[in-house]
Amino acid sequence: MHLLGLPGLEMDVELHGIFAKTRKFQKDALVRTVTNYLTFFVIFEALIGAVIVIFEWVGLNSSLPRIIAVPIHLVNTFGLLGSYAILYKILQDDLQNIKNMFNKNFLLISSLFLLSGATGSITALADVLFPSASFVEGFLADFDRTSEVLTRLRILHPIISSTLSIVLYVYATGIRKKYNVSVKPLQILILIAVFLGVINVLSNIVLPLSILHLAIADFLWISYIYVSIDISKNNLFINSL
Repeated sequence: MHLLGLPGLEMDVELHGIFAKTRKFQKDALVRTVTNYLTFFVIFEALIGAVIVIFEWVGLNSSLPRIIAVPIHLVNTFGLLGSYAILYKILQDDLQNIKNMFNKNFLLISSLFLLSGATGSITALADVLFPSASFVEGFLADFDRTSEVLTRLRILHPIISSTLSIVLYVYATGIRKKYNVSVKPLQILILIAVFLGVINVLSNIVLPLSILHLAIADFLWISYIYVSIDISKNNLFINSL
């Protein structure tokens, strides 16, 4: 009861604060729309977390439901963070419209973020359930047909995250050169995320590094959203990568 009661209480307080700050806005206002999305992600975060605990999809549980629930949980967390970031930004800058933000570049890069997060959660789960004695052993296991499915899926994360890093860095560089927009924090976070990912893999997965890597990925996602809103706010966006 305590495990479920505390998150439920936190969610209730959180939602109450959100509604208290946004009830003065009209029903069709941008703030209200973003708040509705945020509310959905908060509720779903609590629900899927509760389901994972209730059905004991934790520890060394390698069931299919857990394999499905873990990436969904992480993708929802990205949605939650994204909604928070957008709400903060539009309140801070008093924005009424951010439709220009959702162009093809944003949809592409956001999809890569979500795929990177989902595959990253699967990789982390595989590392917990089927740890390798060394980097070399783990690398060979990724391509061994006799390995567990989760182990063979680990290769997807470095491929997708590397693609995201390259696309995002090139995109940020294009914005900086064409519009003189400051994207240095975004580029620094990209390099840090890549560095931590590589070091963690070569170190055969170290828990503190994994946690730090995830935290940097969250900051990178938020930073990208801030940059995207700034571009939208000033009607500055490029049509191709």
